[in-house]
Amino acid sequence: MLPDLQRDVTRARELLEDGEYGRLLEGAAGRLARPVADEYQIRRGLSELARARNPSVRAVERALRCVHEDGFLPYERSQLAAVEKRRQALAADETPVEYHLHGPSDEGLTEEVYEGYRHEVRVSDFPGAKPEYGPLLYALARELDPDRVLELGTCLGISGAYIAGGFRNDNRLLTVEGGEPQVGIARETFAELGVSDHTTVRHDRFQDVLLEGGESPRFEIAFLDGHHNREATLEYFEALYELAESGAVVVFDDVVGYSEGMDGAWRTIAADPRVELSVTTERYGIAVLKAGIPEKRDFSVPV
Repeated sequence: MLPDLQRDVTRARELLEDGEYGRLLEGAAGRLARPVADEYQIRRGLSELARARNPSVRAVERALRCVHEDGFLPYERSQLAAVEKRRQALAADETPVEYHLHGPSDEGLTEEVYEGYRHEVRVSDFPGAKPEYGPLLYALARELDPDRVLELGTCLGISGAYIAGGFRNDNRLLTVEGGEPQVGIARETFAELGVSDHTTVRHDRFQDVLLEGGESPRFEIAFLDGHHNREATLEYFEALYELAESGAVVVFDDVVGYSEGMDGAWRTIAADPRVELSVTTERYGIAVLKAGIPEKRDFSVPV
């Protein structure tokens, strides 16, 4: 090995061992090293998570490992392929529809809301969970085996279909959407993919669900995928914490690279002492709550 290259490799190993992931990836050489560094970081994170005794943490580790190693069984691959086929069909659907939003203002969870916001769009304008990220939701639902899942932000039902597809028992998904025509299309998605019996789509504002007091839905998994605003996300976390069952897992979407506000919201949430363990993936922030973990831990597993 050439002396300069050997020196660079030795230095890279030292940075990885010291957890100096960011410094390793600085500059052009760092960009070339990213795939190797990501793989190292993933394996290291999974190895540490696998040593945990807490059942919620072990379930998260199994889900992450399944996605990273593509460990899905043949029938599970068929389910995932069916969801992706539905997403592609919707992404190609140029049918014009009237978009009517019944939701929060940009100021936060408890602020005034706007009503009657309408304009014409196409079905293809609405986003859906892509195959790079949806399978982790499927695997989390399978491994955690939750009685109840709460999703905030149904859109066209793709992420909800991934979640419900992972159910193996009498699990239930309550998914909340403030916009039309998303609610109707999401119900069609669930029916087409055979998960309607496990799902309830509620056309409502997030705050009307989260702030109902004693009637608010409790959960073992929550997925927040809507109202991508820093202050609102922090308020949703506060409300979700109160509704979380012991060992609950909350998944925050678009908290890596979406915006400075969302990145900052996740950093604040992950640092909160009530979050006993956090995992940052390529896209999601995963928080484990009320699990009785004695020492707070934070991981980066970029799958």
